[in-house]
Amino acid sequence: MNINGYDDLQDALSDVIKENNLDIVSVHSLLMSSFDFLEPELQSASVAIINFEELNKSKSIHPSNIQVNMKVALDAIFAVKSIFSAEDFSLVLLVLKAILTLINCSTVQINKEEAIVLFAVYRLKNSNVDGIYDYIKRLKEENENISVINREAIEQSLRSLEKIKAIELVDGLYSVRDIIILKAS
Repeated sequence: MNINGYDDLQDALSDVIKENNLDIVSVHSLLMSSFDFLEPELQSASVAIINFEELNKSKSIHPSNIQVNMKVALDAIFAVKSIFSAEDFSLVLLVLKAILTLINCSTVQINKEEAIVLFAVYRLKNSNVDGIYDYIKRLKEENENISVINREAIEQSLRSLEKIKAIELVDGLYSVRDIIILKAS
């Protein structure tokens, strides 16, 4: 799911809104005052987590250009009250659910081959498909968790990683755009 604005966020939260019988106007007002969807621009930060023990659990995280103002949200919910209603607490839970929804929408699971290819691009700094293929063959000799990938699978992984903006192709050479975190369980 891709969230590009208030309506998308409100749609993603529709189950929570219905379950807690929340007033849609209040919810919309709360979301509009607490979340700012900024103009699309280059990602300011992104990270890829490569888990060597379980390569299929690797992921790439690309936060959206969304700002959350928790002070405004909590002030709007608890404004000058000494007794809090169930709806007040439901609205707090809604804001927290909205934040979790945005985090989940910014996480892309990458498969085992993509994780290996991303690691190879990371280690090589700038390389073409042949260099990546040769490096993966050498990696296989050092680590039994890594399998040799054919050129076609490497090219497919490169396209997928490029699509999620984890890598970029400049002058025939691939380089990493993400901050890479190597994780050993």
